[in-house]
Formats: sequence, structure tokens, C-alpha cells
Amino acid sequence: MRVVSTASAEARVAGAHPGAARAAAGALALLVPGGVVAGVFLHAATGDQPLTRGVTTWWLMQATAAVSFGGTGAWLAAQRPRLVVGWILLGVGVVQALTFVAIEYGVRTLVAGEVGGTGGLALWASTWGWSASLVVVAAVLPMLLPDGRLPSPAWRPALLLASTAVVTQSLWWSLAPYEAWAPDLAAAGATNPVAVPAVAQPAVQVPVNLLAVGAVLAGVAALITRWRASRGVLRDQLKWILYGLALALLLFAAGFALGPYVTALAMVPLPLACLVAAERHGMWDVDRVISRSLVYGLLTVAVLAVFVATVTVMGGLLGRTTGAPIVGTALVAVLVEPLLRRLRTLVNRLVYGEREDPYAVLSRLGARLEATQDESAVTERLLPDVAAAVAGSLRLPYAALELADGSLVEHGTATSRLEAMPLTYGDHDVGRLVVGIGVRGLGRRESRALGDLAGQAAVAAHTVLLTRDLHRSREALVSAREEERRRLYRDLHDGLGPSLAALALQVETARDLVGDDPGRAAGVLDRALPRLKDVVGDVREVVTGLRPPALDDLGLEGALRELVARFASGTTTVDLGTDPLGDLPAAVEVAAYRITAEALTNAARHSGASRVLVRLERRPDALLLRVEDDGHGFEQPERRGVGLESMRARASELGGTCTITSGPARRGTVVAVCLPTGGVAT
Repeated sequence: MRVVSTASAEARVAGAHPGAARAAAGALALLVPGGVVAGVFLHAATGDQPLTRGVTTWWLMQATAAVSFGGTGAWLAAQRPRLVVGWILLGVGVVQALTFVAIEYGVRTLVAGEVGGTGGLALWASTWGWSASLVVVAAVLPMLLPDGRLPSPAWRPALLLASTAVVTQSLWWSLAPYEAWAPDLAAAGATNPVAVPAVAQPAVQVPVNLLAVGAVLAGVAALITRWRASRGVLRDQLKWILYGLALALLLFAAGFALGPYVTALAMVPLPLACLVAAERHGMWDVDRVISRSLVYGLLTVAVLAVFVATVTVMGGLLGRTTGAPIVGTALVAVLVEPLLRRLRTLVNRLVYGEREDPYAVLSRLGARLEATQDESAVTERLLPDVAAAVAGSLRLPYAALELADGSLVEHGTATSRLEAMPLTYGDHDVGRLVVGIGVRGLGRRESRALGDLAGQAAVAAHTVLLTRDLHRSREALVSAREEERRRLYRDLHDGLGPSLAALALQVETARDLVGDDPGRAAGVLDRALPRLKDVVGDVREVVTGLRPPALDDLGLEGALRELVARFASGTTTVDLGTDPLGDLPAAVEVAAYRITAEALTNAARHSGASRVLVRLERRPDALLLRVEDDGHGFEQPERRGVGLESMRARASELGGTCTITSGPARRGTVVAVCLPTGGVAT
């Protein structure tokens, strides 16, 4: 499930049927290119006139805002017609397009000598429409992104403040005399039909502007608050929106000092950030058509910029604009194909991240594995980095690594559709790579890239499993050592110690009596002798716990024959077969003897076997041990007793293996052990 879902996070437009809403979005969207093209032609036809200064200077900002906000809003309104954010963006774009053509038309009529009439009305309407829409973008929209709702009910006063700023800005621009902001326009005879001279006074103008600034700051604060409270994919979405809003505000402020082209550039970051957040992090849960929309949207802006620049330059250098549209059209035709190719590459990298080049991710993952030396870094940071790299490189909302030991490392939020890929290292299964996919699934290229990434993920998983096994082995060795020390302490302190102390007292008593009463002294020694023999037996038991004496007396083969003879009975036959064993390391002999003893004990007590076969085979670098019985096998193989784990631990301590399986048709038990003999001290 994505973080922002259409069922729970959309702000619904009352009474909007999806089909009718899409049709309305399409109809409104047509006003954007129409208004922009008409405005550009009117601007080119009017040229640079004294009365246009301060009036149409910002024409490129309006054209850019119309295309960027209108295009994003039209696409979103068509995809999610019940999401109010799309309609706000579309409304801003439409207003910017209409006010652009209106102001150019009004100025054009003034240049032609017409004062008032439809041109004057269009000029008046354009002066306040553009400002209101920009305040909506900077103050209202940040409070509602991305789901059309406020961060919490506590932000309702801030929304009221922003709405008030929109109204006051609209009123100020609609009532301000033209002399207050465009003296050249007023000198040409243009007048505001509803002018109120008092609004131009600082006592009115300053509070209105301060209110707008406060509303913008409140909008930014709401977005930051939502970002700080968010987690996972939603946090990544809001991060992009914050970047876009911050860059837009900085560019807009810098435009007053650097010129109108910078202000025009300020109209791009926020819509662009919304598109990137939607495609890269699944915002609004939309279909994957953003990259194409973004490519052709930027291409439209670039084409308009080239066309307008050509017309403007020709008008300034040649003093006429008669043939400028033809030259501009020819230049656009030449540049459109290479420009489209470059824009597609740029947008794919921006929107898709490194999905276009997943092998860059493979390279970094390999370097990360080589650089990770600290064991804690391997277990605590490596796998989360791998999961994040897989999700980020393929724009997946969810990626998880399920290791063979049952541990799980996740990145993102799981979707309703999951796809799993096994992770293998050599011949070993080390886990699974699970990814969340959208409705359309994974394409062929994505599947191939995912397979390549799974190979590196398998290396990371294998590394982590080995590190964890190493930790467990160390802990088991330390625990076994301390348990053995405690056993020896108890045997010596609680058993042998008191017995030896008592014998010492008896010997001292006999020594004191031997001169005066030899008979009594002899009786004391007679009573001490059996106890002394018992102590000797206790010492042998302690020594046997350290290393079976039979190994030193009889060798491994002889000790095993003696062991087999003890387990053989009237109902159970135990056979032993061995190769010539030769000299073996002491640790290997003890492990083979103990494992055989444990296997025979299990067969006698639990399997109900009538026949047990013990087979030892000497290899150049290993000793192979196999204990097989014809009992009832494992009824519940998932349950592991202490004895089974002890056999595995003894083999693992020497770098060997111990596998315990049921025989054919789940009859009998087979214990197969491989104990390396090379490099083990004797």
C-alpha cells in the first residue's frame, strides 16, 4: 500500500463525476497553449515600446507559469480528478495564460491609440489576476500538498491567513491607480476604471504586502511541519516538494535584482518537483506517464523560448519584426529533434534516478562490500543500504531482504503486489529479495536490472550470514568453555576436595597412632584405602570428561569398537566399518568419538532401530563419518534437540559439517559428518 492512497488521502471535489471532470480538465488545459501562443504573438507584434516598461516586462514569467503549472495541473486533474491539488495547479496555469494574453492585448490597443473599451477592460482584469494566482501558489498550495488536506486542524487559521492574503492582493492590484505602479501606462492615457487613490498610500500598501509575506511563511512552515512528522516514502515525496518550493522562492526574490528571466525560471521548480516526487516516490499513485509529459512540457517551453528570443533579437537588431515569426519557426524546426533527445536523457535521469544505469548501482554496491570491514557495519548498515539501493535505482516503493536465518530488512512501504526473487551464493540459498511493484508490473528492462541487483544483494546477504554465524560460534565457544570450567570447579571443589581433606585427616590420625597402637593405626588406613580408590575413580571421570581415555589407550578405531560393543544388545545390532585411519589430529579424534557416541545414544533411545551402521572413511584432507540406522526417522524434523545441536557444533568448531536427515521414505536417520584434518594441530 502506498503512503498516499486515493481512498484515504484525496480531497474530493464535491459533485465531480470522474468522466466529466476529465473532460473539464481537458477543456481548461486547451486554454493554456492558446493563451501562451496568442500572448507571444501579441508581444512580438507590439515590440519594445516606452509604455510597455514595467507592464509587459514580466511576460516570460507568465508564459512559463502558464505552461508549468497548467501542464502539471491538467495532467494531475485528468489522472486524479477528485484531488483538489491538480485543479489548483490547473487554475493557476489557466489564469496566468489568460492574464498574459489580456495584458498584451490591452497594451497593444494602447499602442494603436485606442484608450478604454475592451482593451482597457482586459488590461484592468490582467493586473490583479496574475498576482492572486501567484499568492495561491506560494501560500495556499504548500499547506495542501500532497494530499489536498491541511497537516492538522491546527493549521486552519494559517489557511485563513493565506486566503485573506489572496483577497487583499487581488483588491490592491484591482483598485490601485496605474500611476502607482506603471507611470508610463498612465501617461499613455490608460486609467483604472475602479481606482481608489487611497490604496496607493504606504499605510495601505505596506500591511497588504506584509500580510502576503506572512502567508507565504506560514505555507512554508506547514510544509516543513508535515515533512518533519512524515516517515518513509512520504518523507521522500515532501523532500522534493520542499526543494522545489525553496528554490522557487529564492529565484523569485532574486529576479527583482537580476531581471525577469530569473523570475521566469522561478516558475519551474515547484511543478517539476511535484512531477519528480510523483514518479520517483509514487506520490498520488498515478500511472507512469510523467516522464513523457515532462519531456514534452519542457520541450514546449524551450520551443517558445527559442521562438520568442528569435523574434525579440530580430526586432531589436533589424528594427522590424515582419519576417521574424518565419525565421523563428525555421530555427525551431532545426533544433527540435536534438533538443528532444537531450531533454529525454535529462528527464529520464531526473525522474527515474539510476534505473537508466543500474550498473552504476552495482558498481557502488560492490565498492561498499569491499570497503565494509567492521563487523557491526556489515550487520547493521550494509543490508539497509542494499535494500535502499534496490528500491531507489528501480523507483520501487518497497524492497526487502529476507535472509535464510529468518531476519528481515525492509525499505519503504509494502504494496499489495509483491514479487520475490531467490538469492543464491554459489550453491547456497541465502534468502529472498522481495520488491513491491505497481499495477503494471515490471518491464523487461527492469526485470533484468533487478536480477543483476539481486546478485549483489546475495553477496551482501551471504556476508551478513557468515558474520552472524561467526558471532554465534564465538558465543557458543565461550559459553562451552565457561560451562566446562564450571563443571571442573564443581567436580574438584565439591567432590574431590572434601574427599581428599577427609583422607588427609585419616592419614594424620594413623601416623599419630602408629607408635602407640599399630593395630588401630592399621585399621584407620584400612578404612581410608577404599575411599582413596573412590577418589582415584572420581579423578578418572573428570579426565574422561576432558578426553576419553580409550582414545589414548586404544586409538580412535579401538575406542569406537569398544563404544559400539557397549551399545550393541539383543535387539540392536551395531556394525563398524573403517578405512585405515592413520594419525589424526587430537581434536578430530575427540570430535569423531563424541559425535559417534551421541548418534548411537539417539539411535538407542529415540529411533527404535534394530540395526545401526557406523562407517569411517579417511580422505587426504578430511575424515568422513556416517552413522545410519533403520529406525523411524524424524517425525518432526524442525525440532532440534540439544544432542543434534551438539553434534553440529562439534563439527563446526573444526570447520567441518554435520548434516542430519531422514532416510528414504522417512525411515531411519542418517548422520553425515565431514571433519577437516589439514591444518589442525595434533
